[in-house]
Amino acid sequence: MELLHREDLLELLKKPASPAVSIYLPTHRTGDTGADAIAFRHLLAEAEQRLTETGVRAPVARKMLAPAHELLSEALFWQYQEEGLVCLVTPSSFGYYNLPFTVPATVVVADEYYIRPLLPLLADDGIYYLLSLSLNNAALFRVRWLAGREIILSEESRSLAGANQHDDSEKPLQYHTTGSGPAVFHGQADPEDFNKVHITHFLQKLSRELEKVLAAQRAPLVVAGVENIRAMFRAECAYANILPEGIEGNPDRMTPEHLRNEAWQIVSRHFERRRRQVLTQYLEEARPERSVNGLEPVLFAAADGRVTALFLKEGLEAWGSIDLGERQIETTPASAAGSVDLVEYAVRQTLMTGGDIYILKTEEQPEAAEIAALLRY
Repeated sequence: MELLHREDLLELLKKPASPAVSIYLPTHRTGDTGADAIAFRHLLAEAEQRLTETGVRAPVARKMLAPAHELLSEALFWQYQEEGLVCLVTPSSFGYYNLPFTVPATVVVADEYYIRPLLPLLADDGIYYLLSLSLNNAALFRVRWLAGREIILSEESRSLAGANQHDDSEKPLQYHTTGSGPAVFHGQADPEDFNKVHITHFLQKLSRELEKVLAAQRAPLVVAGVENIRAMFRAECAYANILPEGIEGNPDRMTPEHLRNEAWQIVSRHFERRRRQVLTQYLEEARPERSVNGLEPVLFAAADGRVTALFLKEGLEAWGSIDLGERQIETTPASAAGSVDLVEYAVRQTLMTGGDIYILKTEEQPEAAEIAALLRY
């Protein structure tokens, strides 16, 4: 099951073939996973009905949704879920992603994918990576707050022995690993030199794989391990968002819960510092050419590609119509014919031009505005 990454979401912003069906389902890691499949069946029935209401013939609608229906009979699929599932369908494509947070059960049929429930992925809201690093075992986890899932690494990137199993450069020296520390060596060569060479080789292989796995990611990475191994890893890995503070000690002796708790103490401070920095910049740049607030000026600044940071009140909704030529918007009920999600429009335009999204609680919102933006120019 694929996790949805930021670059995947940016790809979804490109206009798909119409009609585009977006189905969101809250799921369960444990418990009655059969209930998730039943709920998904009901959402598929709703999606078929909505497709026919837009003019799609029933046989065509059923054919579009057929790949989604096939998931209903896959027991393993429903046993390995996160907190949410999104299923995206067009006449020419089908895809689904695990979500590390819950979503409301939702079906939307429109000309574009409905991305509002995915905003937490865009706001860097508690998503980070945790690398448990020992010479005997390297494990990478993608975590949201305290819930995480392991990203499986290749065998040669998971341990010192795996990385060096085909290396014949030091035949006179044999070694084996123990369960509690670095390798134990036997032979004629200098163990200290051998140890450093082979540890470096292992960390280089691990680093190259992590750089591929984390390519285009911006989430912070926390490393758990003894200090000298963490330092050697940081020297080898080019991922730009490794946090300088790590978890000290042999992670093989720590429970996953302990590792996640310790990592959250580190990354929560990182997230808070970043939010404060961006908000402070907004307040310090509080002049018309560098910041705006209110739905209409923010929306058109986003449409112009000027927004570098978009601040949204948690749960903000606004529907209406947009006249780009006249630079006007008109708010309407969500149920009105032709009504569009104005907040999602601002989010889309911000993301497509490289801006960031910050979802803020009411008391955090600058100048008590429900929507505001820091501008590039």
